[in-house]
Amino acid sequence: MTLKQLIIIIFILLFSRSFISGFNIQAQEGKKATNPVISNTTVSASIGRGLFSLFGYAPSSSVVTLSGIGYVDATQANRDGYFEFNNQFVPNLPYSEACVTAEDKLGRTTKPVCIPPIPVNKYTEIGPILLPPTISVNKSDYFVGDEVTFSGQSIPNSEISLSLFVNKRSFIPQAYAYSIPEVKAATDNKGNYSITLPSSKSENFRVFSQFKKAQDFSPNSNTLRVKVLPFWMFIWVFLKYLFALFKERIVEIIIISQIIAVAIFITRWYFKPAKIAQQRAIILRKNYPRSIAELIN
Repeated sequence: MTLKQLIIIIFILLFSRSFISGFNIQAQEGKKATNPVISNTTVSASIGRGLFSLFGYAPSSSVVTLSGIGYVDATQANRDGYFEFNNQFVPNLPYSEACVTAEDKLGRTTKPVCIPPIPVNKYTEIGPILLPPTISVNKSDYFVGDEVTFSGQSIPNSEISLSLFVNKRSFIPQAYAYSIPEVKAATDNKGNYSITLPSSKSENFRVFSQFKKAQDFSPNSNTLRVKVLPFWMFIWVFLKYLFALFKERIVEIIIISQIIAVAIFITRWYFKPAKIAQQRAIILRKNYPRSIAELIN
């Protein structure tokens, strides 16, 4: 038997073995297909039994969110501020209440308005819900003589009432407040409003806004606390700003100071090596020793 014939026989044996193995695998798969394993799987879900619809008014073109335990949904108010949530399921959970909030185009959020527990065994229609306006100030620190500007958003062409309460403190640790007459304003056709007030003296006050639709008033907006500081406090505010800036950049400041110190040391060592040697010497002599000739004379 030659070498060529031996190689052909080995090749035929290997091919026949792989063919038989593949046939056995296909037979086993066909057997499994003809005898499938049957398992019982049960899928269940629990949802609310009742339905409700909710409508109301929010800042113009804002994103309105319905949230709570078992509640989650969002919609966008139209240009007039009208929004609605239709055919919402009521979760069958005890003490479950839904809250509605809105976020305007500048990211300012309204104070949440929460709804009492909704019946779970019938269809309920809720509304109208009036979400309060959004409110913000144009800067964080004010000094005597500055103009304080309040701005926000609500439904278009509505009346805005701005309420202010000034905090006073006496020598006895007891705080009280007195109110300033309400300031009236109106929103434009996009729902924006802006109110500017002067600051004539140093004081702290709280402020919130409301809007009026027909004969109904919305809830209070978020309450802002504004501090009008005396002019000399500008130095303190400036130092506080510098401290906050240094606190954020402390690593960079340390690295830069070390680089400057190394640069100064290298410069002094390169240009004035004798001065550095004198500063490091333990004992220094002001005069050099005299020569022998000078000592004899």
